[in-house]
Amino acid sequence: MNFDSKDNSRLKGRSPAFKAIFRMMRPLAKLMLHQGLPATESIEALKVAFVAAAEEDFAIPGKKNSHARVSVLTGFDRNTVADIRAGRGARSEHYYNRAERCARAWYEDEAWQHNNKPMELPFSSEADEPSIELLVKGYSGGIGPYPILDEMLRAGMVSKLDNGYLRLEKPGYEKKLGIGPEGKPVIQVIGEQLESMINIMAFNVVQTDKSKRRLQQMLSYKNVSEEESEQLNEIVKDITRYAIEKMTEWDDSRKPTGPIAEGTSIIEEKRKTGVSINFFDDTQKQ
Repeated sequence: MNFDSKDNSRLKGRSPAFKAIFRMMRPLAKLMLHQGLPATESIEALKVAFVAAAEEDFAIPGKKNSHARVSVLTGFDRNTVADIRAGRGARSEHYYNRAERCARAWYEDEAWQHNNKPMELPFSSEADEPSIELLVKGYSGGIGPYPILDEMLRAGMVSKLDNGYLRLEKPGYEKKLGIGPEGKPVIQVIGEQLESMINIMAFNVVQTDKSKRRLQQMLSYKNVSEEESEQLNEIVKDITRYAIEKMTEWDDSRKPTGPIAEGTSIIEEKRKTGVSINFFDDTQKQ
């Protein structure tokens, strides 16, 4: 993750809280854009998350968790809070960003197909004949054809032919539906990992008893060469392998070897615990 002079100018005069939130959200925004997810989806999810946190984590015992109470905490007006709590919160008009929206229409809509295949299109045409301009006009939501085509070309959705026409190569971003461990979509895995990491930090902030705080440590080095970075990465891999071996041994030792004895209490609350080890290599430009 690079922080350059442009980032510094964006943060000029901002509060420390704003700067901290920016640094949290900047890599998340990069991830979302890489996956072809529009900002509208992320912003709406953030709104719902704020309302959920206000409801569940900041309720006052013995008092009704009213719309007004949630509004005070979140800063949203009461109508917005009421809509979100009732499941009527604003939905993104489209799950796909505008370039992918056009590409999917080109791929799926029969009006843009010939012999059950997406047509090869000129950039412009006369008399409302199929073209990139006409496609974008119908599906981009008001954005012009040039920025839409630029993004489709950048993402490899579209290619230019020798005759000047454009051909659809794929209807969306390549890694949007990538599958990770345990058959889960990559975006879901990342969400679960980030949730665990931030939950640790949030827990430690509010936990006044230091002995009960959860492990949260970070060690970093400055002015590291690329070779030294690779060496440290290998050291972290060795540490991780050792940690996994010890945790596997512990896990095997705690599994019951026979039937549960009568009267044994069963833990009803679902609880997931573990450890996350990550190697980071950021470049910060001053």
